[in-house]
Amino acid sequence: MCSEIYYVLLEAGEERLTLDIVQLGYARALATLSPVYEELLDDLGKRAVDILIFKAIIEKSGRGSYTFVEPMLKDYLVRTIESY
Repeated sequence: MCSEIYYVLLEAGEERLTLDIVQLGYARALATLSPVYEELLDDLGKRAVDILIFKAIIEKSGRGSYTFVEPMLKDYLVRTIESY
């Protein structure tokens, strides 16, 4: 994400970081990671939770409760689900 923000700054000719630049950098990083995330989702089968834990994407935080270790993947999944 940092490198994408850096390139947005360069392309815009800006020296100051703004919320808009951070948001654009985040969107670009998410777009770059989308194929990786799609491949991961394609590999998931009936034991999806076990696979996500094994790959250190989620952690069990309580009985029947899990948290994402990778927040960008969480954001990607939420956006993907919302687009259906």
